[in-house]
Amino acid sequence: MSPPLHRLIYASRIAPSCQDDLKSALVDIVTRAIAPNRAARISSLLVAHRGWFVQALEGPRPTVETLFETIAADPRHHHALPLAAADADARLFEPWSMGARMLSLGDEAVLAALNPKAPFEPARLPERTVLRLLTTVADVHWRMLGEQQRRQDDTKRAGRLQVDYQLEARCLLKGQIGDFGTLQDPAGIAGDRPLDVSFIGMIGE
Repeated sequence: MSPPLHRLIYASRIAPSCQDDLKSALVDIVTRAIAPNRAARISSLLVAHRGWFVQALEGPRPTVETLFETIAADPRHHHALPLAAADADARLFEPWSMGARMLSLGDEAVLAALNPKAPFEPARLPERTVLRLLTTVADVHWRMLGEQQRRQDDTKRAGRLQVDYQLEARCLLKGQIGDFGTLQDPAGIAGDRPLDVSFIGMIGE
């Protein structure tokens, strides 16, 4: 029988050395974590804001607990404090084996809506508030990925129209049907694959 799905949420203070180049640190965290998290059936979202990390880990309970111990020992942060740890019926962060986000000015509206009067101190926030913060950020950026995919699809369609136009013009000039099978595809349209959002790392400002 498979271990139950477990969700752990923690908050920690970002180390000064990490805060100095936070974006590079997040890139490194995401890059290193995606493959092992995927192999271990871990889904995760990490949010960085005002000197704090807040991260959710989802997966088999023994794996989540061991991973948290490893994460807590990372020198890029300190005082990792579990805010919630319980079995869950379903994943809330399934699209990402490892996602990370630095909250931007645009995200301030999310924070203000959650607790407008208090400073951002996740270690003191109620569990439901922290979970709402993470799921709201995840939802916002899931929609952003959808919009990004739509724009990519539009670009591909525009590229196909341009290629089709070039093929048609070439055939008209030659007065014959061209050999479509040997034509080069400089835009890489034929080789493009849809964006796999299951294992994407979100890096933002």
